[in-house]
Amino acid sequence: GSLAIDDAGFPAGALTASITKPVGLVNFLGDIGALDRDEVDAAIAAFGLMAVAGNGVISTPIEFANGEARIGEITIARLGRVG
Repeated sequence: GSLAIDDAGFPAGALTASITKPVGLVNFLGDIGALDRDEVDAAIAAFGLMAVAGNGVISTPIEFANGEARIGEITIARLGRVG
């Protein structure tokens, strides 16, 4: 993928990530407060199904826009301005 800096100074674009053991990532996002308990439960179910379909690996784009990094509809990070 590729990233650039948008007019507001935030990273913009997309990168493809391969994620193994997605449950660990989802629990981490819950631990840091990026997801609430209901979102964690829903994400574990969804990512679990995706991982089964992908032989234990999820390949997905991480999208960067408007100061956030997202996998689908899930914000995984709030980003600072660059520069």
